[in-house]
Amino acid sequence: MTEKHKKSKRKIIESLHHVPSLRETITRMSTDGKLSKERQDYILLHLEEWVADSKYILLNLGVHIGMGFVRFTVMPFPLPIGSTLRALWVMGNRMYCNLRWDMHRKKVHSIPVLLFAIIPFLGYFAYTIPLRKKSEYLTYLYAQHISYMLYDKTLEQKLRKVPRPIKKIVYALLVPAEIRHKT
Repeated sequence: MTEKHKKSKRKIIESLHHVPSLRETITRMSTDGKLSKERQDYILLHLEEWVADSKYILLNLGVHIGMGFVRFTVMPFPLPIGSTLRALWVMGNRMYCNLRWDMHRKKVHSIPVLLFAIIPFLGYFAYTIPLRKKSEYLTYLYAQHISYMLYDKTLEQKLRKVPRPIKKIVYALLVPAEIRHKT
């Protein structure tokens, strides 16, 4: 991996918790017709609260995506190893939260997250389940933010050539129902 590529990934990770860069993404989403003025105002009103509440979830989502990066690029193991590692991550964190009696964080490592983590490939996005519980729009905002930063395209533009079944799953995970029905 080149130094430029490493810096780009680091910039994306840092900007996920950087509210001003997320505000820029909201403005761009409105300009691109992805958000109405009402939705834009609603998201801007709650953005700081959502970002503060989602840091722990994003940490775990980042770990799962990191596992995918290692699994597919550094050490391409047979398929079940990713599912096993993700499930162990969720179970280990759930047990740790039980021992610490941290029920708030234990909810992040829920049984639905565990079951979703087991699914090959899609399981890397298991932590979008608790993220969506915080806000469907926050999940969508992060997906658009990353798509803009990596590809300078909307998520929908990037998914145009993806097979329909995969596109449906991605939309169900990342795009709010209100917007999904319009596309």
